[in-house]
Amino acid sequence: MNIFNKVALQGLIKNRTRTVVTIIGVALAAALFTGVAAFAVSLQDYMVRGAEGKYGSWHLEVFQADTSFAEQQAGNSKVAQAVSFENIGYAILEGGQNADKPYLFLAGFHEDTFSVLPVNLLYGRLPENSGEVLVSSHVENNGGVKFSVGDTLTLPVGERQTDGRVLSQHDPFQGGEETLAATEVKTYTVVGICQRPAFEMRSAPGYTLITKADGSTPAESQTVFLALKEPAQSRSFAKNSLVGCVYTQNDDVLRFLGASDDTLSPLRPFEGCGRRNPRLLPDYAGVYRNRSGKCANRRLLASRRSAAACGQRGFGGDSYDFIR
Repeated sequence: MNIFNKVALQGLIKNRTRTVVTIIGVALAAALFTGVAAFAVSLQDYMVRGAEGKYGSWHLEVFQADTSFAEQQAGNSKVAQAVSFENIGYAILEGGQNADKPYLFLAGFHEDTFSVLPVNLLYGRLPENSGEVLVSSHVENNGGVKFSVGDTLTLPVGERQTDGRVLSQHDPFQGGEETLAATEVKTYTVVGICQRPAFEMRSAPGYTLITKADGSTPAESQTVFLALKEPAQSRSFAKNSLVGCVYTQNDDVLRFLGASDDTLSPLRPFEGCGRRNPRLLPDYAGVYRNRSGKCANRRLLASRRSAAACGQRGFGGDSYDFIR
């Protein structure tokens, strides 16, 4: 034992009270640090689980993908899970009171879709086949049309189009410009009523009705939800792997993972437009298009005047546009 150790040991023995107090202080400090760290981790996990329970456990949503896209992404080494629902089509909501939401939108869920997208039943049950349907309570609360369990719906279903382009749920209703071309008549039995699905944005032109996907005749258009193994890489993944796709991030979940750049501000810049627009609706996730061309989305604008000011069909310049 060298001289320094001997002197230190003698000091500790001679000042026993100070030594005990020092040991207790170090132990308390370590316990406090451990407790704070454990609390922070537990709180983050609680917030993430709560957000996933409300908005879904996905990180990226891709609109209007083809049937093979989900299968391709499921084999991607960076993707933990890929699920989808079929965009079956739209039908006119007879007697609807909301002029900006005149349709019913039919979504065909696969079995694994229910595990990623939360569906909050109010009463009834989930659909078990492609002839049963779950109706959102938003149809009655916002559209003024009431459906009850046991009702039979006969719906002429088709696609919304404008200028030869097929429109989806992220395209707002364009009265006088779009048409609905019904291609088939479908009959459903209402088996349950649920809360408005979190993936249905308030500017969507159709109230979501959930049914089971018909495996024998799958729809050509799918909405795909991707959960990544590394959520922090969602932006780079989308830029590299979703070329040509219109997609959105699940900022409500990514925010608590520290992987979102959403500032929660209702004023967000339009890339390519060069100004801030106070008419943006603050509660929607941003929508991105990974290529130049037509404006990927006007659903976040509170008026068509805002959309026109930003260029409805000439939104481009950059190859990576953020539209919010």
